Order: sequence, then C-alpha cells, then structure tokens
Amino acid sequence: TVQEILGQTEKMLSAPVEEALQESWLYDLELQLWQEVFCACEDAPTKPAMGDALLVDAPYQDVYVYHILRKEALLHGDTEQYNQYTLLFSSRYREFSAWYLRNHKPCRGGQ
Repeated sequence: TVQEILGQTEKMLSAPVEEALQESWLYDLELQLWQEVFCACEDAPTKPAMGDALLVDAPYQDVYVYHILRKEALLHGDTEQYNQYTLLFSSRYREFSAWYLRNHKPCRGGQ
C-alpha cells in the first residue's frame, strides 16, 4: 500500500518531505508505469487514480521506494544520492517491465 511504501522511505529520507508530496510522486510513477508497461498488454488495469492500490507488487515494490528517494535527493540538491537512487530505480523498473511483459499477453494492435 501507499502507507507501507511511505513507512519504508521515512526511515531512509535524509530530510523530511511532506507526505502529500511523496504521494504525488507515487501517483506520477503509477501513471508512467500504466502508460509504458501495463497498457502494452491486453489485460491492462484501468488507469490508476490517486489513492488507488499500487500497481506493482512484491518483489518489485522497491521501485516505489527508490523513486521517492531519488525525488527527495533531487529536491534537496543531493546529486550524488540522486544518481545512486536513479541507478537503483532504473534497474528495478527495467526488471519489473521485462517480467511483466514476458508474463502478459501483448495488445493485438501493438501499442
């Protein structure tokens, strides 16, 4: 859930970030995932809305944690941390995308 992800990241943030801002970052990522990954398959979920359950399940949910941590680093101007978290995020994003696309039937129209 969103609250579980926020609880995980809270322990790792270098400085406090408003929960509403973190939630908006999660929602932005949900929309990106929906457009880039889920919509490529016939069984795509409906477009997520703010407050919906998260689209990505374990073992790939750390993609959300890394996304929040990289956004927080960017917000606070910590380029080194941003680069590290971006590498971790990108790796998990690619792993999830590849897994999902391997395990779900692609759209007939080839989006």
